[in-house]
Amino acid sequence: MQWTLTLPFVFLAACNSIPRADEGGSGTQAARANRATFYLGARKFDEDDWSPVEEQGVFGAEFSHRVGVIGWEVGFLAAANEEREGGVKTEGSSSELYGGLRLEFGDDVIRPYIGAGVTAIATKLDVEGLDDDDDGTLAVYVHVGFTVDVTERVYLGLDARGVFGSDVEVLGVDRDVDYGQLALALGFSF
Repeated sequence: MQWTLTLPFVFLAACNSIPRADEGGSGTQAARANRATFYLGARKFDEDDWSPVEEQGVFGAEFSHRVGVIGWEVGFLAAANEEREGGVKTEGSSSELYGGLRLEFGDDVIRPYIGAGVTAIATKLDVEGLDDDDDGTLAVYVHVGFTVDVTERVYLGLDARGVFGSDVEVLGVDRDVDYGQLALALGFSF
Protein backbone atom coordinates (compact mmCIF):
# COMPACT_ATOMS: atom_id res chain seq x y z
CA MET A 1 0.00 0.00 0.00
CA GLN A 2 2.82 2.38 0.85
CA TRP A 3 4.46 1.77 -2.56
CA THR A 4 1.16 2.47 -4.30
CA LEU A 5 1.04 5.92 -2.71
CA THR A 6 4.76 6.64 -3.14
CA LEU A 7 5.20 5.57 -6.78
CA PRO A 8 3.27 8.50 -8.36
CA PHE A 9 5.36 10.99 -6.40
CA VAL A 10 8.61 9.30 -7.45
CA PHE A 11 7.44 9.41 -11.09
CA LEU A 12 6.56 13.12 -10.84
CA ALA A 13 9.91 13.91 -9.24
CA ALA A 14 11.74 12.03 -12.00
CA CYS A 15 9.84 13.93 -14.70
CA ASN A 16 10.60 17.19 -12.97
CA SER A 17 14.33 16.36 -12.94
CA ILE A 18 14.56 16.48 -16.75
CA PRO A 19 16.48 19.70 -17.48
CA ARG A 20 14.62 22.64 -18.95
CA ALA A 21 15.96 25.10 -21.51
CA ASP A 22 16.78 27.76 -18.96
CA GLU A 23 18.80 25.27 -16.88
CA GLY A 24 21.33 24.62 -19.64
CA GLY A 25 20.64 20.88 -19.85
CA SER A 26 19.79 18.81 -22.88
CA GLY A 27 16.47 20.64 -23.09
CA THR A 28 18.19 23.77 -24.45
CA GLN A 29 16.77 23.30 -27.93
CA ALA A 30 13.32 24.07 -26.52
CA ALA A 31 14.40 27.69 -26.30
CA ARG A 32 15.06 27.75 -30.04
CA ALA A 33 12.05 29.08 -31.88
CA ASN A 34 12.62 27.47 -35.29
CA ARG A 35 12.30 23.79 -36.17
CA ALA A 36 12.76 21.85 -39.41
CA THR A 37 11.10 18.42 -39.29
CA PHE A 38 11.22 15.57 -41.81
CA TYR A 39 8.53 12.86 -41.84
CA LEU A 40 8.54 9.27 -43.06
CA GLY A 41 5.50 7.05 -42.58
CA ALA A 42 2.30 5.63 -44.00
CA ARG A 43 -1.21 6.91 -44.66
CA LYS A 44 -4.49 5.17 -45.35
CA PHE A 45 -7.27 6.53 -47.54
CA ASP A 46 -10.83 5.18 -47.64
CA GLU A 47 -10.65 1.70 -49.15
CA ASP A 48 -13.97 2.16 -51.01
CA ASP A 49 -12.55 5.21 -52.83
CA TRP A 50 -8.93 4.21 -53.46
CA SER A 51 -8.59 0.40 -53.52
CA PRO A 52 -6.08 -1.12 -54.24
CA VAL A 53 -3.81 1.89 -53.55
CA GLU A 54 -5.50 3.13 -50.35
CA GLU A 55 -2.33 2.52 -48.31
CA GLN A 56 0.51 4.80 -49.34
CA GLY A 57 4.01 5.53 -48.12
CA VAL A 58 4.51 9.19 -47.20
CA PHE A 59 7.41 11.58 -46.74
CA GLY A 60 7.51 15.29 -46.10
CA ALA A 61 9.10 18.34 -44.57
CA GLU A 62 7.77 20.99 -42.21
CA PHE A 63 9.01 24.30 -40.84
CA SER A 64 7.57 25.54 -37.57
CA HIS A 65 8.14 28.61 -35.44
CA ARG A 66 6.94 29.25 -31.92
CA VAL A 67 6.96 31.91 -29.28
CA GLY A 68 6.07 30.40 -25.92
CA VAL A 69 3.41 27.73 -26.36
CA ILE A 70 1.80 28.97 -29.58
CA GLY A 71 3.29 29.12 -33.04
CA TRP A 72 2.68 28.34 -36.70
CA GLU A 73 3.70 25.65 -39.18
CA VAL A 74 3.95 25.17 -42.94
CA GLY A 75 4.84 22.00 -44.77
CA PHE A 76 4.77 19.69 -47.74
CA LEU A 77 3.80 16.01 -47.82
CA ALA A 78 3.82 13.50 -50.68
CA ALA A 79 2.44 9.96 -50.76
CA ALA A 80 2.31 7.21 -53.38
CA ASN A 81 1.65 3.54 -53.98
CA GLU A 82 1.56 1.17 -56.94
CA GLU A 83 -0.31 -2.14 -56.90
CA ARG A 84 -1.06 -4.84 -59.44
CA GLU A 85 -4.42 -6.55 -58.92
CA GLY A 86 -5.97 -8.96 -61.40
CA GLY A 87 -3.24 -8.16 -63.92
CA VAL A 88 -4.10 -4.43 -63.87
CA LYS A 89 -1.55 -1.95 -62.54
CA THR A 90 -2.93 0.96 -60.50
CA GLU A 91 -0.85 3.93 -59.36
CA GLY A 92 -2.11 6.42 -56.80
CA SER A 93 -0.36 9.51 -55.48
CA SER A 94 -1.06 12.72 -53.63
CA SER A 95 0.86 15.80 -52.62
CA GLU A 96 -0.12 18.61 -50.33
CA LEU A 97 0.89 21.99 -49.03
CA TYR A 98 -0.41 22.95 -45.61
CA GLY A 99 -0.25 25.66 -43.00
CA GLY A 100 -1.77 26.30 -39.62
CA LEU A 101 -1.37 26.95 -35.92
CA ARG A 102 0.72 24.83 -33.59
CA LEU A 103 0.69 24.44 -29.82
CA GLU A 104 3.77 22.92 -28.22
CA PHE A 105 3.61 22.08 -24.54
CA GLY A 106 6.57 22.49 -22.21
CA ASP A 107 10.29 22.96 -22.57
CA ASP A 108 11.29 19.50 -21.39
CA VAL A 109 13.19 16.84 -23.31
CA ILE A 110 9.85 15.26 -24.25
CA ARG A 111 7.39 17.75 -25.76
CA PRO A 112 3.84 16.95 -26.91
CA TYR A 113 2.24 19.15 -29.57
CA ILE A 114 -0.91 19.63 -31.59
CA GLY A 115 -1.31 21.41 -34.92
CA ALA A 116 -4.31 22.25 -37.09
CA GLY A 117 -4.98 24.22 -40.24
CA VAL A 118 -5.81 24.11 -43.93
CA THR A 119 -4.23 21.85 -46.54
CA ALA A 120 -4.31 21.96 -50.35
CA ILE A 121 -4.20 18.41 -51.73
CA ALA A 122 -3.54 17.34 -55.32
CA THR A 123 -4.27 13.69 -56.09
CA LYS A 124 -3.69 11.49 -59.12
CA LEU A 125 -4.95 8.04 -60.08
CA ASP A 126 -3.64 6.04 -63.03
CA VAL A 127 -5.29 2.71 -63.87
CA GLU A 128 -3.66 0.69 -66.64
CA GLY A 129 -5.89 0.65 -69.70
CA LEU A 130 -7.79 3.79 -68.62
CA ASP A 131 -6.79 7.43 -68.78
CA ASP A 132 -5.08 8.81 -65.75
CA ASP A 133 -6.88 11.63 -63.94
CA ASP A 134 -6.13 14.13 -61.23
CA ASP A 135 -7.95 16.69 -59.11
CA GLY A 136 -7.33 18.97 -56.16
CA THR A 137 -9.16 20.16 -53.08
CA LEU A 138 -8.85 22.14 -49.87
CA ALA A 139 -9.39 20.35 -46.57
CA VAL A 140 -8.75 20.63 -42.84
CA TYR A 141 -5.93 18.80 -41.07
CA VAL A 142 -5.15 18.02 -37.44
CA HIS A 143 -2.02 16.33 -36.15
CA VAL A 144 -0.75 15.41 -32.71
CA GLY A 145 2.49 13.93 -31.52
CA PHE A 146 5.55 14.36 -29.41
CA THR A 147 9.25 14.95 -29.89
CA VAL A 148 12.19 13.70 -27.82
CA ASP A 149 15.52 15.54 -27.74
CA VAL A 150 18.43 13.36 -28.87
CA THR A 151 21.01 16.13 -28.71
CA GLU A 152 20.86 19.85 -28.13
CA ARG A 153 19.74 20.47 -31.73
CA VAL A 154 18.38 17.12 -32.96
CA TYR A 155 15.10 15.45 -32.01
CA LEU A 156 13.05 12.41 -32.95
CA GLY A 157 9.28 12.12 -32.77
CA LEU A 158 6.06 10.37 -33.61
CA ASP A 159 3.23 12.14 -35.45
CA ALA A 160 -0.41 11.10 -36.04
CA ARG A 161 -2.33 13.11 -38.64
CA GLY A 162 -5.84 13.22 -40.06
CA VAL A 163 -7.38 15.14 -42.96
CA PHE A 164 -11.11 15.85 -43.17
CA GLY A 165 -13.60 17.55 -45.49
CA SER A 166 -11.97 16.85 -48.86
CA ASP A 167 -13.84 16.20 -52.11
CA VAL A 168 -12.39 15.35 -55.54
CA GLU A 169 -13.59 13.82 -58.79
CA VAL A 170 -11.12 11.35 -60.28
CA LEU A 171 -11.84 9.06 -63.25
CA GLY A 172 -15.46 10.24 -63.20
CA VAL A 173 -16.07 9.19 -59.58
CA ASP A 174 -16.64 11.48 -56.60
CA ARG A 175 -14.13 10.53 -53.91
CA ASP A 176 -12.58 12.06 -50.85
CA VAL A 177 -8.90 12.21 -49.93
CA ASP A 178 -9.52 12.13 -46.18
CA TYR A 179 -6.88 9.98 -44.53
CA GLY A 180 -5.22 8.85 -41.33
CA GLN A 181 -1.44 8.91 -41.16
CA LEU A 182 1.30 7.81 -38.78
CA ALA A 183 4.87 8.99 -39.30
CA LEU A 184 8.25 9.03 -37.63
CA ALA A 185 9.89 12.44 -37.39
CA LEU A 186 13.50 13.59 -37.46
CA GLY A 187 14.12 17.26 -36.83
CA PHE A 188 16.57 20.04 -36.15
CA SER A 189 16.06 23.13 -34.03
CA PHE A 190 17.81 26.42 -34.68
